[in-house]
Formats: sequence, C-alpha cells, structure tokens
Amino acid sequence: MEDFIPDKEYYFSGSSSKIENFVGKPKSNDEKIYLGKFIEYIGVPYVTDWLPDGKARFEKGVISRGYYNEIFQ
Repeated sequence: MEDFIPDKEYYFSGSSSKIENFVGKPKSNDEKIYLGKFIEYIGVPYVTDWLPDGKARFEKGVISRGYYNEIFQ
C-alpha cells in the first residue's frame, strides 16, 4: 500500500482522464498535474474482497489504486 501523507502536496504524471472528479485543466505534453494534498483513502469492492485503499482522494480529484505509481511529490 502506498502511504500518502495528508500534509504533502502531490502531482500526477498520467492523463487527466484517469482522475475521477478532476478539478483543474488537462495537462499538455510533459506537464505534471497538480493533485493537491491527500485527503483520504476510499474503500472499494474487488471481486469478493474489499480494498480499503482502492482509491485515494486528493484536493483536485480521485485516483484509482492502479495508477498510484504515477503519483509523486
């Protein structure tokens, strides 16, 4: 599990289309997307299990666990 810290600011290197409820402008070329500070993890069902960290909510949108590797400080 990734450990996102609430007081830190985060950026996203992927496409803005991967961000749910995105509040901001789409990036162009190699720009990074500002996500803001981490707010909370959101649990999601996965087959017959529950993933307590299935999504991460940031000030500017929500990222699914499959894209955590594209989030950086």
